[in-house]
Amino acid sequence: MIKGHHLSNADNATSSRATADAAEDLKRSDVLAIQEHREAEERHGSIEERLRHLETQLEEKNQELQRARQREKMNEEHNKRLSDTVDRLLTESNERLQLHLKERMAALEDKNMLIQESELLRKQLEESLHDKERLAEEVEKFHSEVQQMKMQSAALLDPAKSR
Repeated sequence: MIKGHHLSNADNATSSRATADAAEDLKRSDVLAIQEHREAEERHGSIEERLRHLETQLEEKNQELQRARQREKMNEEHNKRLSDTVDRLLTESNERLQLHLKERMAALEDKNMLIQESELLRKQLEESLHDKERLAEEVEKFHSEVQQMKMQSAALLDPAKSR
């Protein structure tokens, strides 16, 4: 019995040691599992934090994109208004230039007509002056002839005066 008891104590000691080893292994395993669980939670927390950070950045970028689209729309509207204004101003300017051109053309036409009339009047004046000179010469010639005729008729009527 002593032998059995001894064996039993030895078995107990081995069994106790095995149990202690098993408990130690279990404890280590639990500690590792807890550490892995903490790391996983930290990673998960870190991932969630990173995800929240990315969502915030995404929201900021969306707002920035929205503002850029609004600016682009405003720029397009502004450019359209400017283009319309430029078109209107060009049209008005063109109309004024066309009117001015018509006025200038009419004035030039009037000037050309006046020049033609002036040339015609100048020619008529030259012809009239030429006619006047010719007529003055004829009048002078007739006047001389009349004087000669008067003198001849006076001589015929009063032969004594003519001597």
